[in-house]
Amino acid sequence: MRRTSPLLALVALGICACARFGRELPLNCATMSTDTTGWVRVRADSNFSFLLPPGFHENKVEPIDSYVRGFEAEGSTLTLDYGRYSANSRSSAYASDAHLECPAQIGEHDAVIVLSWPDRRAYNVGASWRDVTPGLHLWMGGAADTPAGQRALLTVMRSVRFGPN
Repeated sequence: MRRTSPLLALVALGICACARFGRELPLNCATMSTDTTGWVRVRADSNFSFLLPPGFHENKVEPIDSYVRGFEAEGSTLTLDYGRYSANSRSSAYASDAHLECPAQIGEHDAVIVLSWPDRRAYNVGASWRDVTPGLHLWMGGAADTPAGQRALLTVMRSVRFGPN
């Protein structure tokens, strides 16, 4: 009789466990970005831009004291807020949810990305950049109905570039 290698047994056990529970593991700070082939760079303001996947369309959003925009696609939404009073990623919206904060360097600026899973019905991503220019902050946030959608939103946040580009 042939002996099964311990590594092969562990791989098989891992596959069975994933199939048994039928769900993807949540994203983490090291999750790779989605392939952005075919995505479009959106100029959000003269100060920054980001990539957006096909299928998103813009919603009308009424600004109060800052530059805001909203987008949605099948199963996903995205909002951005750029100004003096823009929210940051540590807002109370994530206080009661299972969440993970990931410090990052995006667009040559320090940022904090927050991944959250409030009740397994929405997979959220938020990112904030403080003092992009003195006194001006950027916040982006989105929700998706699948882990793949959450990963796409994470990729959107990571694609932010500041300055004229």
